[in-house]
Amino acid sequence: MRYNRRRKQKIKKYTQYDKIISKRDKNLKSLTIHTTTNITDPEVLANNASIYERTELWTAGLKMWKLAADHYGDGRLYWIIGLYNSKPTDAHWSPGDTVYIPHPVELAMKVLEPR
Repeated sequence: MRYNRRRKQKIKKYTQYDKIISKRDKNLKSLTIHTTTNITDPEVLANNASIYERTELWTAGLKMWKLAADHYGDGRLYWIIGLYNSKPTDAHWSPGDTVYIPHPVELAMKVLEPR
């Protein structure tokens, strides 16, 4: 599920991986890698007139998944809050930080969805 939207690239000649592959499987014919996802710049979302923000104050013990569950009804959408605020993990927050939560979530997902 994690890689469903990523492009796959099949590599037959892989000099940069030779050392690793030779240790693991000498009979390997090809290698499939998943390409890096391109994510939309959060500024695009911030400049969208249809998006409005709700704010929360970050406190000790707060988690982005909890904010996503409270605001969007699904904790798995925490990445929208992280990307919108340019703070991708809970460790990037400090108590007292203002968390901007974009709404409506459907539009935020459409704009921020990896391409």
